[in-house]
Amino acid sequence: MAGIFGALCPCILLCNISNRLGEGYLFPCCCGNVAPLALRAKVRYERNIQMDRELKAAGK
Repeated sequence: MAGIFGALCPCILLCNISNRLGEGYLFPCCCGNVAPLALRAKVRYERNIQMDRELKAAGK
């Protein structure tokens, strides 16, 4: 279902993802171009996902 939203209306997909992550449903509408980056950062922080350069610096 998410694939259909993403293909036909990315705005609806972003609102859906925002709602599932516990943010307001209209968060993407209010924050414009920053919303996808903010949601990505939230997921990375909550799941403790590190960036490649952080892993390289740690020697992993």
